[in-house]
Amino acid sequence: MAFSRPRLSVVGAGFVGSTVAQRMADKELGDITLIDIVPDMPKGKALDMFESSPVERFDAKITGSNEIKDVKGSDVVVVTSGIARKPGMSRDDLLKTNAGIVNGVIDAVKEHAPNAILIMVTNPLDVMTFLAHKRSGFPKNRVLGMAGVLDSARMASFVAEALNVSVKDISPMVLGGHGDTMVPLPRYTTVSGIPITDLLPQDKIDAINKRTQNGGAEIVNLLKTGSAYYAPGSSVVAMVESIVKDQRRILPACVLLEGEYGLKGSWQGVPCVLGRNGLEKIIELKLNDAEKALLARSNEHVALTGSHGMCCHADCLQGGGTVSVDRGPRNLVEPGKDRHDACHVVSLFPAGEPASENKVLDLRPVELGELVESGFHDMCSRVVAAQVLQGPLEGAADGCTCCRHDHCFGHGIPLPEIA
Repeated sequence: MAFSRPRLSVVGAGFVGSTVAQRMADKELGDITLIDIVPDMPKGKALDMFESSPVERFDAKITGSNEIKDVKGSDVVVVTSGIARKPGMSRDDLLKTNAGIVNGVIDAVKEHAPNAILIMVTNPLDVMTFLAHKRSGFPKNRVLGMAGVLDSARMASFVAEALNVSVKDISPMVLGGHGDTMVPLPRYTTVSGIPITDLLPQDKIDAINKRTQNGGAEIVNLLKTGSAYYAPGSSVVAMVESIVKDQRRILPACVLLEGEYGLKGSWQGVPCVLGRNGLEKIIELKLNDAEKALLARSNEHVALTGSHGMCCHADCLQGGGTVSVDRGPRNLVEPGKDRHDACHVVSLFPAGEPASENKVLDLRPVELGELVESGFHDMCSRVVAAQVLQGPLEGAADGCTCCRHDHCFGHGIPLPEIA
């Protein structure tokens, strides 16, 4: 009887992708294909890794390719392709460019590896995972985002540093989006079973939480020319290993929620059982009111970018529902029928104009994917996200934030140019 190793593909042979490939090879998780568009570069990196195998004592086969079709037959595809963050750049700033790159990759995976499990690494992670699911049509158990393992690892390292203890004894927990609204959970973060709330004063816990939320930006600012790759690479490999070995480890991952944590149609980082089928089970923690509020805030903070470079932070309406728009003289926004795949209303205004009802260029319910894939067609507009509350459009169109507590509308800002 013939047995074959798992076939693993890594799309994007930059720092993160090559680190993932090397560490998967070290663990002999399967035969690896490293793919990138830069001529010969993935072949050179793959050859270099292969030549390390006699020293590191692994037998995994590693090949490099410039052809995306070489994902063919892969059991797991890790997508790291896209531009990296630069100092001062948020993950949301990356969306416009990276969405186009990811769409092309997902189309190829769908054609050549239709049974693969997708692990998304490209930032902004939560939106890219949403796009991969929508674009591929794969079931939700086969589309995962790597974020929570990394965020939790960062929290664990900071806890170990604060307590001067081994990282091996720390079990961290971070929920929510992969950004500065992520939700570290001190109550569920333990050292040999002891919650850190029993070991550290609140001010130190608050500092750890904040540093965890800004962990990626801290490294970007120190490196100056790139972003983290060692810890992200190790985090991806932990997920791949649990899947290909059917370890059924409980690891935080960005997955589609369909009622868990009171959220429907949302992609959030939550603890999951990962096994041979990808997502085997979502673990639902019992959160207190404060933790629920933080997770709700993380869920609401989704950055949307149109094809012409406009950006807004849009509020989710009705917990994943939709709205209908009364296009009468006052342009009121009214609650409508529930439908989880269309959950935002946006309004366009001329740049610099107040968001008054007689200045509306467009007001419509949209899917997140429509904003990313189709976008809006007026480059001189700003975007405003509507609330569930009925009310006329009001307030300045050039605000910089929005949240569920705004009186009527949250406001967006233009996306900076991306080189």
